[in-house]
Amino acid sequence: FISQPRGCFNILFCVSLPLLMFLPKSDAEANAEAKAEAERKAAYIRIEKWSIDAVPSAISGDVQINVQEVQCGDPDCAPIDTAIAIVFSSGGG
Repeated sequence: FISQPRGCFNILFCVSLPLLMFLPKSDAEANAEAKAEAERKAAYIRIEKWSIDAVPSAISGDVQINVQEVQCGDPDCAPIDTAIAIVFSSGGG
């Protein structure tokens, strides 16, 4: 019995696998990431409030609001856009 090294499918076909190592983020990188995430959450709250405020309170119980980030494929626009859909259960009829 011949032991095959890791990455070998048979004795004639071997693949050299690179060794990947984990490099933890520095404190500055972790703090910047945490700050960016906090700003992102604050933006979500602002968008949610704007969307709710756009619907009159008399009909707000009969509406579904969907907010999504979408990737824009146009090189002339921002890479991430925010799409807001306000859907009324009556279907507009």
